[in-house]
Amino acid sequence: MHTRIAHALEALFEVEKNAPGVAFGLIKDGEIVARRCAGLASLEHRVPIQSTTRFHIVSITKTFTAAAILLLQAEGRLRLEDEISAHLPELMLSSSPAITIRELLTMTSGLYDSLEIERLRGIWHPSPHRERDCLDLVLSQRQRSFMPRAVYAYCNANFVLLAEIIRRVTGMDADAYRARAIYAPLGLTATQARSHDAIVLADLADGYVSDGHGCWYRATDVLGISGDVVTSCLDDLLKWVLALRAGCIRDVPITAVMATPAQLADGRALPYGLGLALRRYRGLDVLCHTGSQPGYKAHICLIPERDIGVVLIGNRDDLSPTTLAAAAMDILLAGGPTGPLPAQRNPVPSSPTVEPGIYVDRANGEYLSLCRRDTALLGETLGESVMLYPDGCGGYEVADDYKNTFPLSLRPSKEGLAADLGGLKCWFEQASAPCCSAAELEDYVGIYENLEAGIQHHISVRAGQGLVVTYGQSFDRARTFRMQALAPDFFLVRPTGLGVSYRHVFRFERAKSGIIIAATLTLERLKGLRLVRRECTATREAHLEGAVR
Repeated sequence: MHTRIAHALEALFEVEKNAPGVAFGLIKDGEIVARRCAGLASLEHRVPIQSTTRFHIVSITKTFTAAAILLLQAEGRLRLEDEISAHLPELMLSSSPAITIRELLTMTSGLYDSLEIERLRGIWHPSPHRERDCLDLVLSQRQRSFMPRAVYAYCNANFVLLAEIIRRVTGMDADAYRARAIYAPLGLTATQARSHDAIVLADLADGYVSDGHGCWYRATDVLGISGDVVTSCLDDLLKWVLALRAGCIRDVPITAVMATPAQLADGRALPYGLGLALRRYRGLDVLCHTGSQPGYKAHICLIPERDIGVVLIGNRDDLSPTTLAAAAMDILLAGGPTGPLPAQRNPVPSSPTVEPGIYVDRANGEYLSLCRRDTALLGETLGESVMLYPDGCGGYEVADDYKNTFPLSLRPSKEGLAADLGGLKCWFEQASAPCCSAAELEDYVGIYENLEAGIQHHISVRAGQGLVVTYGQSFDRARTFRMQALAPDFFLVRPTGLGVSYRHVFRFERAKSGIIIAATLTLERLKGLRLVRRECTATREAHLEGAVR
């Protein structure tokens, strides 16, 4: 069996000889049955990737942080139901109810996401002080996207706060506590934090982004400003998945608690536990987590029912971790003692036809673009793209497609699309983009700011592009992006950088006189951030005109 697996794994991922690569590991019945390393950790020095090569694992850090919190609860030093204000009194939100540690772990706190705010401020690069900046930014929040447990919204700010709670409870840096409580007992000798590029770490693979034309660039954007700063290697992550399989650390139950589905206030179960994603693949429950930032991709998963696990880490931005993990799971599932490969759930199409095109929810500021893929729908949202399948009851859902990472369902009608985005109820109507004259575009020109978040955007008109927005002038560098009109006073922006591409919406607010007075921003992980417009003097207009040329 091991020979068959090794051959299948060899064929799964072909890497050109002098390119960045990947490290894979497969687990079956508690045994590591295959390892594979391909490609280079350093293109400059032609260093091959090995099972001991370190990679940034990004959001897989959250699994370690969640386990650390559970160990602290077992030690009696905190409780999951503690209000976080008991540990972080300076976080004073303007409205109740309070947020608990459990709600941070389950992504149901409703807080603004720190990484989204940093991007809106124009911060794209790491530096030694950014971790503290990120924490201060989260602690200064007074507003939030949602009430606790109202909506599932993946949010890095939650784990920034959890790391600070660990520090205050233990008197140790969060990674120092993880090292003592988790890394050392499990023998994870190559696992440790690296919060910025100035830190030299032995055996670390460089992260690379392709320009699409055969050239590779080192990727450093965003490193150290999202709170997930742990590095690890294939050997260590295999040990970590085996520890999750065993269920306990130092006789403290960990996995069963982390794998308990979170619930919204209305009782709805979510596809996320405590620092652990809960997915379905071929009718089987999967415990998993993905890590992603420019130049580094990672994924771990465990299927308890079939006793299999997969670890994937790589240093090239064109990897699709979930696609490769699904293929690896297929290798382990196929021909095993439990019978043939389980069938992917594929309901008989019975849903009404949905017109392809762009849809907007003007009340919530959400955006959805749909196109048909055979009997399914490919949807682009403000987050990741998602494939939607007929549910057999007149609607569409994500089904068992492992590439889908976000809970989304649609129910079409003649008037529009009712949607559920992780508990957020939306009503989408097909967009009809207005044709704005030059004079109408000038109505939007101005400076829009949110002083609490330190955000300032300059909106202007640029020849040949129409309306554009510039931000980041007081931080890393000014960046300008075109604003695509989707509906009256409703614009989509697609900020991009090296290895970074995302979307957000501007909804402009008018006074009774018709004058635009504010813009509300909606992103994947941050909802309803209001930027107030301030008057543009002649001097400011001249400065703005020069900034966007």
